Amino acid sequence: MILYLVKKRPKEHVSILATCNASGDERLPLVFIHKYETPRALKGIEKRSLPVWYYWNSKAWMQRSIFKHYLERLNSKMLRENRHIILLIDNARCHESENINSLSNVKVHFLPPNTTSFLQPLDQGIIYSLKAQYRKLLCKNHIQAYDFYEDQTPPPVDIFDSINLIADAWKKVSKKTILNSWAKAGILP
Repeated sequence: MILYLVKKRPKEHVSILATCNASGDERLPLVFIHKYETPRALKGIEKRSLPVWYYWNSKAWMQRSIFKHYLERLNSKMLRENRHIILLIDNARCHESENINSLSNVKVHFLPPNTTSFLQPLDQGIIYSLKAQYRKLLCKNHIQAYDFYEDQTPPPVDIFDSINLIADAWKKVSKKTILNSWAKAGILP
């Protein structure tokens, strides 16, 4: 009998939070949550220079402290721009924060339990489009890498590449997709 040992490649897991308005005119930088504060690919890179809002924790999951910081950052942006907004969000426990009612320019409105899949606009096509655009850019990146390296295997995509690809993918989600997703959710007056 012959046994084959197959070593599985570890999967990189990240969490992403996307925020956009109903008209599709404004998208905030993606919140990108990774497992490490400073992975090898980001050594020497100032996190503020990244095209995403970078956070980390051991499981690469959204957690209350990250969401709290996100809300504070969003509120500061709206305060600087003298704007007041409503943020629609699902009722996940990680979105509970003691500062929600103290925000001056952001009013958080939680969607009812068990309605996210059909009331949340991002679940109506925006996230699907973001993932599709990311995969398309990733494939294009692989093809270009193989063309460039010809006789060698190109280096794998690292977290820095992934950050830039997902940020570019977010820009490529069409305004039409955003408008259609908000319309499909049926929550606008």
